[in-house]
Amino acid sequence: MPYTRKEIVASRYIGAVVYMVISMALTGVILYLTDYGYEMMHIAIAAGLFFVFTAFAFPLFYIIKPAYIGIVVFVTVIVLALGFQPASRFFMEHMTVITDFFLAHQQQRFTLSVRASLLVCI
Repeated sequence: MPYTRKEIVASRYIGAVVYMVISMALTGVILYLTDYGYEMMHIAIAAGLFFVFTAFAFPLFYIIKPAYIGIVVFVTVIVLALGFQPASRFFMEHMTVITDFFLAHQQQRFTLSVRASLLVCI
């Protein structure tokens, strides 16, 4: 085989970063054209969330058979979507420093920019 396992894994991560950059650029253009204000912090948070998702999803490709990976990712996204509201309530009650930071930085705009980024990624 002409490629090593390390090179294959690295190419997946590099491809994911390229895809993220293209998705975020497209999202930025859409938000700019709709005259919706956003800051670099929003872009950094979206990139961080993407990297966290990638860090958890890519190893699953080696653990789970290719036939089942789509189902596992789909179920995981549904579970996370359903668990977001209880988790956010927990953070609001017990981790006020973090929630105050997010609330101070225009929570509504952050939510819309993350949703737009996720929409472009899907």
